Amino acid sequence: MLEEMMEVLLGLPRYFWNAYALQNDPYSRRLSHAQRNRFAQGARQEAAGIARCKKEIYHKMTVSEILAFHGISVWEMPPAEWGQKVPFAIFEEPSLICIDRRNAECCQHLLEQSALAYILKGHSVEELLLAHELYHWFASKGETPFTRKNHVLLWKIGPFESRSQIPALEEVGAMTFAQEFLDLGFDPFILDLPLTYCHSTELAQRLYDRILNLWQTIEGEQHVR
Repeated sequence: MLEEMMEVLLGLPRYFWNAYALQNDPYSRRLSHAQRNRFAQGARQEAAGIARCKKEIYHKMTVSEILAFHGISVWEMPPAEWGQKVPFAIFEEPSLICIDRRNAECCQHLLEQSALAYILKGHSVEELLLAHELYHWFASKGETPFTRKNHVLLWKIGPFESRSQIPALEEVGAMTFAQEFLDLGFDPFILDLPLTYCHSTELAQRLYDRILNLWQTIEGEQHVR
């Protein structure tokens, strides 16, 4: 069942994953679909550029070696209860990454069982998650000006105005950075499904259904246009 669901997700276009990433961001709801996609594409371009630059700087260093080089600690999260939805990995400033290593190993095993490990191109799920969090560390150092810019106008009275960042853009950037840095041919947002599957098959099915519903909604909006 998981293999069939993954094959469907692997066929979805990049612009869909932009919508997926921003769907629950409260500030992005103030924007049109075209604006959300434009900002997401800007975050992707910035992150891809950072990844290409870092690959030249670090050359053949692994993600773990880069983390150690910068003194970024990696701690393992305590095991979660079955069916409990928890983060797969978290970056905490100034230099700490917490990762659910058991879940990453479970996801790796699922991909291998489903003959889908080829999408990782020899990398591990854990390495991908760490690359994602490494981007958040770069962002905390001010290296992602576009992504952290105050894009959304909240209110304006005469010459005074208040703007906000779009937090979900940093997730778009982190996924793109991991994809580009590891030379992967798929959008890492796809791994939300098997990573969730390891916590709960029921939660994974709900997630898959929500993804399909969102895809149908986006397709319907495009046909209307």
